Amino acid sequence: MPTAWAAPVMQNQFNGDGQVSPVWPDAEGMLQGAAVKPLYPSVPHAARNEPRLYDLLALVDAIRIGRARERNWAEKELLRRLNQHAATAA
Repeated sequence: MPTAWAAPVMQNQFNGDGQVSPVWPDAEGMLQGAAVKPLYPSVPHAARNEPRLYDLLALVDAIRIGRARERNWAEKELLRRLNQHAATAA
């Protein structure tokens, strides 16, 4: 299952510059790439069932494993989404 810059949330922002796509190992996955250990074993299953959670977890992975430009973009996008959530929850 694609994560970080290979995930849908980021794929239009970055082209990967020839890098192998980072993926969470997943028996139901269709994409091969560089395995990234998820934060928790159930992450691929949870992300598959909740698209907004998938976006957030992929952004966290971009911060964990990305280069400076991916990390910076992911950090800003993650903060924007969290702030937006906080504003609607208040």
